[in-house]
Amino acid sequence: MLRERGLHTAADGFIENKGQIVDQNGKPREDLRFLFNSRGVNVQLRSNAFSYEFRSTLPRNSRQPSHSDPASVLRTRTGAQVEQNEGADTSAGQRVHRVDVEFEGAAANPRIAAEYASAGVLNYNLAHLPSGGVNGVRSFASVTYKDLYPFIDVRFFIKRMPDSGEIGLGYDFIIHPGGDPAAIRLRYRGHDSLVLTPDERLRIVSSCGSVEENIPRSYLLRDANDVEPLTDRFRELLHVTYRQEGDCIFFQVPTYDAGTTCVIDPWGTYYGGGSFTDICRAVAVDGEDNILVSGYTSSSDAIASSGAHQTT
Repeated sequence: MLRERGLHTAADGFIENKGQIVDQNGKPREDLRFLFNSRGVNVQLRSNAFSYEFRSTLPRNSRQPSHSDPASVLRTRTGAQVEQNEGADTSAGQRVHRVDVEFEGAAANPRIAAEYASAGVLNYNLAHLPSGGVNGVRSFASVTYKDLYPFIDVRFFIKRMPDSGEIGLGYDFIIHPGGDPAAIRLRYRGHDSLVLTPDERLRIVSSCGSVEENIPRSYLLRDANDVEPLTDRFRELLHVTYRQEGDCIFFQVPTYDAGTTCVIDPWGTYYGGGSFTDICRAVAVDGEDNILVSGYTSSSDAIASSGAHQTT
């Protein structure tokens, strides 16, 4: 797994919410801390929960994009390359299916630390924002929830897929001395099915796609202050598996030296969904050489669904 400390653009990582993110009804998502966008699935990070937001394209002509849509963003990306796609299909709408994952029994408001900020920023001018919009929005390659459970952190991070080069997401649990892996409980809501496969994978299925997670390796660290999973730094590999009770997932962890730091490192693979369209109507450069782009989009870097788990 490769952790990307340098983001290509400000849109590649976990975008901080400074008021620009709205739900499907155009209402601000004040509960949302960060939003990660990828092809076909977004990830919402809240104070003590996260969500997979699966998106799939509806048939042609099912929805005509609106220039007043909350996703119609006037965007400044410092240092970003802007391309116009003249042949894209602009008449497809989206189906959205959100699956919530709650950290059951966790701290209500853990300290959240974001690291490895993007060099560029995003500026938003949307209808619900005050005059001047929201400027200087950054994204981050890593977001860590400190002491989500006693002596246990969870860290979400950006990874680059070795086969395709696309940006993806991973997360791990860092269990410091004094932490108990049995305290970690993941409660899933809104899914169509939640299945443990015979090959020890966790399959989360929605109407728009699915995620399969597995635990290829977990390990004990030689240095409790260094949580990078490099081969010369971990002391001992552990065989950690999932355990399921209804809609709740636990980790089955073998006995280990409680004075060391244990890292449980799930991997996820997304299946289904599709790509979405960004249409550029105008491009300009301001006095500071920032690129200004106006148009509309069927992607969702400023939209995060709330309420019902399935929307169209």
